[in-house]
Amino acid sequence: IETRGDARFETLVPTGELATMAVGQSLRAHFVEARLAGGIEDDLADVILDLVPAAKAIAAEVNKAGLVDIIGLVGTRNIYDEEVRKLDVLANDLIVDAMCSTGRVCGMASEENEEIIPGSRICESSRYVLVFDPLDGSSNIDVGVSIGTIFGIYRRKSKQGQATMEDFLQ
Repeated sequence: IETRGDARFETLVPTGELATMAVGQSLRAHFVEARLAGGIEDDLADVILDLVPAAKAIAAEVNKAGLVDIIGLVGTRNIYDEEVRKLDVLANDLIVDAMCSTGRVCGMASEENEEIIPGSRICESSRYVLVFDPLDGSSNIDVGVSIGTIFGIYRRKSKQGQATMEDFLQ
């Protein structure tokens, strides 16, 4: 637990030597080492690893975006009144589908959705919620500026069932 001013932050990932991955080491191998050292909880590592296939799929789609007509606007606006791009929708769907299929998060909040995205029924005992911007910087994709996915994983406040607003407002 770290304190900054009046705020307290609980560190769920290891610090020090285990926090640095060896060159060429896979994320999965890194987490195996961290789990053995007691540096990360198994279910948290699993949530992060569940995001990997979606992240790879998003990267593949971004790389071929100009070739298959997925650059451009959808015609709607997100919760921040920004124009939604086709790639935003695709990236959002990839993350939601990946996370719902595993049952390791009880709910999600995305920049692309006004409401909480419920997890699947098998996730009601999950200890985590996921918040994310599926494709940050997508408005700049036409000019070749860096883009990426931003996410946060938080331990839920409620005890069971689908995620509540309280689980996200921490």
